[in-house]
Amino acid sequence: MFFVKKSFSAFRIKKQTIMASKNSFTIDSHVLGSVIVEPQTNHKKSASVIFLHGSGGSGLELKSSLQFVMGSKKMAFPHIELIYPTAPLQPYTPLCGEKSNVWFDRKAVHANVEEDRKSVDLMSQKIYTFIEDELVAKGTPYNRIIIGGFSMGGAMALHVIYRYCPQLAGVFTLSSFLNYDSLVYDDLKTRRSLAIDNTLPPLFSCHGDCDDLVSFEDGKGTFDNLLANGVSGEFHTIKGIGHEIQKFEIDKLRNWILSRLENNEDLSPTSS
Repeated sequence: MFFVKKSFSAFRIKKQTIMASKNSFTIDSHVLGSVIVEPQTNHKKSASVIFLHGSGGSGLELKSSLQFVMGSKKMAFPHIELIYPTAPLQPYTPLCGEKSNVWFDRKAVHANVEEDRKSVDLMSQKIYTFIEDELVAKGTPYNRIIIGGFSMGGAMALHVIYRYCPQLAGVFTLSSFLNYDSLVYDDLKTRRSLAIDNTLPPLFSCHGDCDDLVSFEDGKGTFDNLLANGVSGEFHTIKGIGHEIQKFEIDKLRNWILSRLENNEDLSPTSS
């Protein structure tokens, strides 16, 4: 294991690895501030993936850790841009109110506490606005966008997609959970009771069975509860792994992303 825990679900990476690649750039969003973008590897973008970091982390740190995990294979796609926002600095109750880069506040890092609904809603709306203003308005269709994240970032992504933007192509969570009283479940139940079109984007989820921060039971329980409320998806138990990112699950995630966001150029008929 190469990660050392820092501030719950952030990880300490060697200083020299925390740098943007030559090809990456930043955009200044009026709702999310400075956002790191890793562009597609060919000239034409046809899809976007938003990857949200865990509590105490940053977009740059997450991008760097993925580069370290994947090595020469890299976390890159010929037609998909990768977007790494950073959560705002705000008081975080599990750190006794100390400020940290977190997507929302919470009372504790387990499912059996009340969700901080005001905090969750505020950031869900900001990320939704980012998707509308920076992606959809600039030509990326909803069905060519995937959102997901690690730990708290995965929970944030579930709120965004199933409550605000169910038109997206899919969502992924790595070592994540929702509170038992989560607004996500409430909104999904409302959709079903009102017979709203319940074609929901699929979920890809991974969780280590040795996770000592976000329990495996909370992660698997979240997945099962989502399935009970109309979500379809796949869950992967990562044997012997704690609260961390490792290559095996990222390889699986990468293949899943490609299955949801195929390269349009590959699907186009060749000209004679």
